[in-house]
Amino acid sequence: MLDETHMGQAASVNGNRRIARCECGATLEGGSEAGLYEAVQLHLAQHHPQLLGAMGLDVVLQMAEDIGGTDASGSGH
Repeated sequence: MLDETHMGQAASVNGNRRIARCECGATLEGGSEAGLYEAVQLHLAQHHPQLLGAMGLDVVLQMAEDIGGTDASGSGH
């Protein structure tokens, strides 16, 4: 299975990025809570449409990890 990264469009806040990992193996990333939520919703719409609307911001934030100022590849961009 391919690992996939979806990025939200929001800018990084205080240099911190947030990620959440889907059970399918995809890594979802955003520069803010709103950006991460947007990335999760996009992923759900494309890959798990039956779950679209089932995950609110509170659930996404429970799944989230702070990865500091680097992107999911660790490159810092």
